[in-house]
Amino acid sequence: MKYVTSSSLLMVVLPAWIGCSSSGITDPDPSTSDTGTTVGDATPGGTGGGGGSNNEPPKSTFTETTFMLDSLEVVEEDDLDGDGYTDNNLPIVISLVELTVGADLFSLDLINESLNESLYPDNIVLFDAAYTSPDLAVGVLFGSDTGGGLDVDPASYDANGVPLNVLDGEFFDQTRFSANASATVDFPLTLVPDTPAANITFHDLELTGTMDGLSSAGTMYTVIPVNQVVEEVAEPLIPAEGVEIFGSWMTKDEVMDLIWELAPLLGDVDLGDGEMGVSSMLQYTAVPTTIE
Repeated sequence: MKYVTSSSLLMVVLPAWIGCSSSGITDPDPSTSDTGTTVGDATPGGTGGGGGSNNEPPKSTFTETTFMLDSLEVVEEDDLDGDGYTDNNLPIVISLVELTVGADLFSLDLINESLNESLYPDNIVLFDAAYTSPDLAVGVLFGSDTGGGLDVDPASYDANGVPLNVLDGEFFDQTRFSANASATVDFPLTLVPDTPAANITFHDLELTGTMDGLSSAGTMYTVIPVNQVVEEVAEPLIPAEGVEIFGSWMTKDEVMDLIWELAPLLGDVDLGDGEMGVSSMLQYTAVPTTIE
């Protein structure tokens, strides 16, 4: 059996990755861009959207609804606005890991399958939305269904019962909205099949899409720390006995050494303090639910 060092394999993997990557981040204006999702002609949830500001009528008649995520997938396209620059680096990173460990262990399809299987019943994500014109507030809550109904994790709230994670935003018309988080949000997600959920930190989280009383759909733009991608995604994938890569056998330690060598090149967003992040776009759909 032939063995290979991580440094020599790096010379093979790196050019392949560089060939499919380009630099630069853009964040399209949500008020003018198409989110790529449609909800349909649903009846808005509510009969009034508040009193307005400066005598301006509310943009939407939405009032309040709690939504439960029922699908979540990594968007495959890396250049979302067609300007030649990468604004969604996550699929490129996924391709690199797939190239390293093999598609039978890791791929975009496997990640999306794991994400959707993990949402219910153990890792329920809720968007608790309320609109009083002109302000839209979306609280992010987490919970589970143990068979007796939906239980929201008390850790989702502060001592006064206010959601710890709240995104502030606005409606642009009857259904189109955007909301941004002012702090990081930790999502319990399963990215690797048959592994426990891990808290993945979302930096600069922005929701953009459509929302009414019957459904919400759109995109989640965020930045995920590179270290978490390596520790929570790549490391659990590598079998303890090692893996064959490009016809050569590598131990798990050797594969992880290779991935950590590549790690500084995976990030495309500077998070500060020497930490790099991976720009990420995920597509979601959500349906109304009731919490006690």
